[in-house]
Order: sequence, then structure tokens, then C-alpha cells
Amino acid sequence: MIYSVIALVEANLIVTDGRKHASPGADPIPKPRPWLFITWLPSFFKHHYNLDLKNAALFSSAVFFAGVVGDTSGGIISDAILRRTGDAQAARRNVIVGATIGAGICLGLVFTKANLTLDALFLAAGFFCLELVIGPIWSIPMDIAPQYAGMGSGLMNTGSAVAAIVSPLAFGLIVDLTGSWVLPFAVSIALLLLGCVMAFMMHPERRFVETMPWTARVGAK
Repeated sequence: MIYSVIALVEANLIVTDGRKHASPGADPIPKPRPWLFITWLPSFFKHHYNLDLKNAALFSSAVFFAGVVGDTSGGIISDAILRRTGDAQAARRNVIVGATIGAGICLGLVFTKANLTLDALFLAAGFFCLELVIGPIWSIPMDIAPQYAGMGSGLMNTGSAVAAIVSPLAFGLIVDLTGSWVLPFAVSIALLLLGCVMAFMMHPERRFVETMPWTARVGAK
């Protein structure tokens, strides 16, 4: 979950001002990944609700299945909006922002009542919303710089790998220091909200245009 903001903060390096750049290598494309869910969800069910390993795995699997549905749905929704409106911002950025806000709300609801079934439903809904982001976010490299889509994808996965290392350690450290499962989720919600703000720096409707310095000099002659 920490990567949600890491990746979206990187998004402000994407072409946002319409200027031409010599290389897209410094244009990371954000790719939020739900490492909090993937790494700590079974432990959350096991220790917070004192479930045995089998039931913890069962509830975790239900949440993960909601994420699978979200993966597919996000791409379908984003493409449908793009075909209907022709607006890349509405199809990509707005879906990302709406889904991220939905994930934050669902995470906040997890701790409103100490009820295992409701919490599992809220977590499933949150994971569904978070995975809605994946389709639109993977489309952005092709929207902005289709000739460098491979590079953009590689940059996304680089950030994702960093998050896979940092996020579980940070979550575990917070739990160990505070003894609370609420605080890590609260931090994640704050990062999601920050990610929503940073997402407005993305402009998938603005195509990357490569202009090499020597081309400019030739043109000047």
C-alpha cells in the first residue's frame, strides 16, 4: 500500500507541461500495487481475530478473489469510457482517482466495527477498488509514449519491486512498535489520499514527442 503513493508521486515526472523532451527515461509511470493486502492480510486475520491458519487463509482468499475481479473490471471500465468519450483523462486518471478514493473509504470502514464478516467485506471491497487501478495505469505508458511502452513498464516494475521490499517491513515495524493493527491501515489511507492528489499531475492525453538536439540544430540552419 505504501507503494500507492511512491508510484503516484513519481507520476509528476511524466510529461505534464506539453514540452518536448529528448528522452523518456526520466518519465516513470505509476503503478499502485496493494502490498499491504498481499503480504499482511493473512496475518491480520490470524492475529487480529485469533483465527486458525485455515480460516485466515479462507478469508484472505475471498479478499484476493475480489481483487481479481477488480483487475478485469478496471480495464473494461476504462476502455468503455475512452470509447464513449474519447477523453483519456476521464478514462485513465479519473478511474484511478475514483478507485483510490473508494479503496481509502473501504479501509476506513474496516475499523468502525469489530465484526469479522463486515471487515472481510470491507477489505474485499477495498482490494477490488485498488485493483481497478491496474488496467488504466498500465494503459498510461501506451497513451503517453507508445514507442517507449516497454521502458515505462520496466520503470513501473522497478518501483513495484522497491515497494515489495519496503512496504511489508514498514507495516511490520509499525505493528511491532505500537501493537496496533489500526495504525498501519490509517497510514495507508493517508497515502492513498496523497496519491489521489498526485494523480492529477498525470496527463495521459499529452503524447510524448521526442526531439533530439541535433535535429533542432539542423532545423535552425
